[in-house]
Amino acid sequence: MHALRSTAALLVGTLVAASAARGRADGDLFATRVAPLLATRCGTCHGVESLESGFRIDVREGAIAGGDSGIAGIVPGDAERSEVFVRISTTDKETRMPADGAPLSAEDQALIRAWIAAGAPWPDEMQSLAALVPAGEPKPVKGRNHWAFQPLVRPPVPAVPERTAPIDAFVLET
Repeated sequence: MHALRSTAALLVGTLVAASAARGRADGDLFATRVAPLLATRCGTCHGVESLESGFRIDVREGAIAGGDSGIAGIVPGDAERSEVFVRISTTDKETRMPADGAPLSAEDQALIRAWIAAGAPWPDEMQSLAALVPAGEPKPVKGRNHWAFQPLVRPPVPAVPERTAPIDAFVLET
């Protein structure tokens, strides 16, 4: 009976140690490969400075929650249901991310898939990836060049004979 307890205790200890080692390895993978990739390729549009579509990738809670669509950004353990993976791996140019720039390589896509499948481990000491997001010009807001967002400009009144008011000059000119 005593040998059975010792064996069980040894087995539990081994499993705990293996789990801790795996957690460190997953945390190292996140810190060295996943976090820099997310920060540099996604953080400019989905970080502190810009929340395109209401989605934030630089903090775990925001990345999991998703954006304005209400679809989960990351579903730990299930890459196929994670909008982040769906968007980086699609061939549809309209929905593929990053929207501005080259698609992620097959290797980077596989890295994100494996990380999510492993439960998307995100170490507590890396609560925010803001420090990894490249500094620079904030991303321009889509549609900002649309005519409705341009400043009003008073056009010159056309030179038309027989006018009594400026509006008449515009009407007569057409």
